[in-house]
Amino acid sequence: MSRPAQPAGDRDRDRTLYAALLAMRRQPSPTRPCLPDPAIPLIPRRPVDPDAYLSRLVDAAVAGDAAELQLAAHDLAVWLQRGGTPPRDPRPTHPERR
Repeated sequence: MSRPAQPAGDRDRDRTLYAALLAMRRQPSPTRPCLPDPAIPLIPRRPVDPDAYLSRLVDAAVAGDAAELQLAAHDLAVWLQRGGTPPRDPRPTHPERR
């Protein structure tokens, strides 16, 4: 399904406005703090809970989803490399592991 064609003038105006928005976003003003621009959508982030990363990893392993397993392992590794806290051990406590 294609979008209706825009007149050339509208496309040029849109490009100019977008370029101005990007330039303003890259150069913070000294008179105001850097706040997110509501006109530019934020990129959704994955959870920053190490237990959620481990849960995703285990769920993907049990489901046999190799692609999700790889992504979850990478996310957890990056979290730990950046100094994040390790996840809790999900295994039940066992007398030999104390």
